[in-house]
Amino acid sequence: MKYIIWGAGQRGKRALHILGDERVAFFVDADSNKAGTFYNGKEIKGIDACNGDNIILITPLEAEEEIVRILKDKGIKNYFLFSECPWVIDWRETEEDLGEEYNLQYDFKSCALLGFGWFALYLYDFLKQKEVEVCLVDQNEIPWEMKGSLEGEYKFKSLDEVTGHVEVILNLTDDNLTRLDGEDAKVLSIYDYLEESMVFHNEEILKFKGLHQGERCFIVGTGPSLTVNDLNMLAYNNEKCFSVNRIYKIFPKTMWRPDYYVAVDTCMIEDLAREIAELPLEYKFIPSKPKLYWMQDGLNTSVKINRIRGEYSDKNIRFSQNAERCIYNGETVVYICMQLAVYMGFKEIYLLGIDFHYSADVYDTSNHFEGYHNYYKEIRAAQFNAERQLIAYKKAKEAAEACGARIVNATRGGMLEVFERKSFDAIIS
Repeated sequence: MKYIIWGAGQRGKRALHILGDERVAFFVDADSNKAGTFYNGKEIKGIDACNGDNIILITPLEAEEEIVRILKDKGIKNYFLFSECPWVIDWRETEEDLGEEYNLQYDFKSCALLGFGWFALYLYDFLKQKEVEVCLVDQNEIPWEMKGSLEGEYKFKSLDEVTGHVEVILNLTDDNLTRLDGEDAKVLSIYDYLEESMVFHNEEILKFKGLHQGERCFIVGTGPSLTVNDLNMLAYNNEKCFSVNRIYKIFPKTMWRPDYYVAVDTCMIEDLAREIAELPLEYKFIPSKPKLYWMQDGLNTSVKINRIRGEYSDKNIRFSQNAERCIYNGETVVYICMQLAVYMGFKEIYLLGIDFHYSADVYDTSNHFEGYHNYYKEIRAAQFNAERQLIAYKKAKEAAEACGARIVNATRGGMLEVFERKSFDAIIS
């Protein structure tokens, strides 16, 4: 069976690049003006062209429910939502072929795919092509009509049938299946599998792994509670520090400088690319995108990281143990700093100036220390998302503790209560 991609837009292009030309019949789009035209070499047809002989892959996120209703009204049940795949794959800001991001592994002879969807079928086709004995695990969640249309092309088995009879069970669900480990099969999370398969590998970052084993550090935010006196105390005590974004706006008032600078907001980096590149700091961790930043000269103190973005949940958010391969998004640059700090071996990680109490207006001067917004032009900035940041902070606490580290909030005031609190004065004295 081939795919019909519903939605001739950026996510539709992403789907085409992943599936490949041979697997895609054509696009359909609700915009009748697009009918009869071509998009990335594929014809765009009207929605009447949808049929049950192919699999419909729905890519427009905001219109998913409406499109599903239309297909059901037509009696079509062979459809998938593009969004029902690992969130690191459903990344709306990239148009790259999956092969440019992942060198998918197949160093096993047999594999069962647990979790049904278009990405499971994609992996099935890939592994079969690599001569891996592969099957899909049916946990009675697959509609019988779709299963019936796929059985000629795909092999289905129950979980009982594969346990103990395959080398690897690749878990594409968010369920924890550690109970199956030791049953003569390795249970591998799809996220671990993809992380191990990443093409990106920056050898330069390996020199930081365990560099500060057993030491303590401070992650310094840019909140309104941050004071020059506190920064001077950090400098006086020679504390190892991370800091972020436009922290350098406070540099004229203090002798303190962070050991590690981190910025990940794409728009901010684009707007301040030259300014960030010229910061007289020893190490600046910057994502591989935007590419504009890396087209500059004089980047000998910039370290390229692979930041993975997407719509995570509390069940599948990731905390990287392999910063040389990737670091995961958490809707705050502080989460990136936490992953780097744990990677470097710090066991006591203190937070300072991370108030977690912001106005909805990202340009409200009360969100940051005085002078942070002192610019001749407006700098683009990401919106504050408290709910998603909380998910990230809870994950960071859990992951740090699993590595024998602890994160402590030394911010003066603020509203971040995920971590234990300790007075900055008591820590620094």
